[in-house]
Amino acid sequence: LSLLLVLFSACSTVNKTTDIPSADVDYTSVYMIHGDANYTYHEDGKRYDADQMKVEEAIKRGKAAKNGEVFIFHQKPERKRFLFFPGKDREWYHYRKGKLIGGGSYSPQGGGFAAEAELYSSRASDNGRKLFLYFGHEIPSKASFRYHNSKPQFVFNTEIFSSDIAMFESMFDLVLLSTCNNGNPYMASMLTDRSEYLVASPR
Repeated sequence: LSLLLVLFSACSTVNKTTDIPSADVDYTSVYMIHGDANYTYHEDGKRYDADQMKVEEAIKRGKAAKNGEVFIFHQKPERKRFLFFPGKDREWYHYRKGKLIGGGSYSPQGGGFAAEAELYSSRASDNGRKLFLYFGHEIPSKASFRYHNSKPQFVFNTEIFSSDIAMFESMFDLVLLSTCNNGNPYMASMLTDRSEYLVASPR
């Protein structure tokens, strides 16, 4: 019995709530931060994790969003519990009008954004502008394995990205891709019916 309790507690979801501000907001930002790969860099002899730094920056944005709403999804590597049981290692945060009103841990559902979209769809405000911001390595144009280090069997590519962001909103006001080489005609064509504007780098 004690072993079962340990197993369930290791995989439990934490949900933080407080007095929930009104859902009437000017905008909703979705930060999707990929961390299941190598994002380490060194500067002045110090080691930094770029994905964790971006999470900290997004949290600051959430706390400062007095008239907005911010969802943060950190796609961290998944680890096994007791060698076999998958853990809920990814983290999410939900800020509305500067207050943290939700958050916890979760597991992915495939190589796209199904798990994140499920969390978003039951909590997001209906009004205001909708912004989707993705931070990570280049999203492959063709079918590609090993985008997620801890889940190499999951396929991720431009088609999956385009399809999955539609599970959040049928149309975003802006999609921003902080990745390499995704400011290309194929990505733009796939997002034509997904976003009014696209900000992405061709290199």
